[in-house]
Amino acid sequence: MHYISMTPLKTMEENHKAIMRYLGIDSQDPLPDQEISSMDLLIWNCRGVGNKRFKRNPRKLVQIHKPELMVLMETKVEFKSMGMFFNGMGFIASSYVDPIAVYASPSRAKRDDLWDRLEAIAQHMLVAGNFNDFITPNDKRSFHGSHQQTLSQDQRRSKKFNERINNCKLMDLGCIGPRLIWSNNRKCWANTMVRFDRAMCNTEWRITFPDGAVRNLLRTYSDHSPMMVFTQVE
Repeated sequence: MHYISMTPLKTMEENHKAIMRYLGIDSQDPLPDQEISSMDLLIWNCRGVGNKRFKRNPRKLVQIHKPELMVLMETKVEFKSMGMFFNGMGFIASSYVDPIAVYASPSRAKRDDLWDRLEAIAQHMLVAGNFNDFITPNDKRSFHGSHQQTLSQDQRRSKKFNERINNCKLMDLGCIGPRLIWSNNRKCWANTMVRFDRAMCNTEWRITFPDGAVRNLLRTYSDHSPMMVFTQVE
């Protein structure tokens, strides 16, 4: 079950100069008048939200980062038990989405089905969350298993992921902050860390929001770190 909560949008003036630089348009030529909405998103694969320890974390994150939209994934609790919690943080609307709709399963076959669906719609949207895949072997750090065999498997896996991204005509927004933001939470040599969570967009989104950026936050409650996606950095 995925929870989505939102506060009212805040409006902003277009960043004309940045868009003109991107398009190579002369700075004296005005762009068409339009209003673009700025939205900061907090996205978190939080693996269960039904205890007091969890609830302290998003309250603090909302206080610090003030997102307009908060998306909580793999919550493992019923929505009716959390509605008032979101209202208490200032969100005017809350809803849930069945994870069957958009879910990057750990199963390779099920991920293939997801990407087949994304190819038809990804060109129209920003895509963000836990993809259960990584772009390069450098997005993974692991000490157990045969190094050569594991590296070969990781290279094949990242190649397939890049093919899927290219088929959807998406680009990775990169990140600021900790890079490897998923951990199996094991100690010492048994530990594995991966950058599973990311945000990607198409060219049109990047032109509209040339200063859009991603900040990975420190991991606290979950095995995944929270991720802030900014349409404009102030």
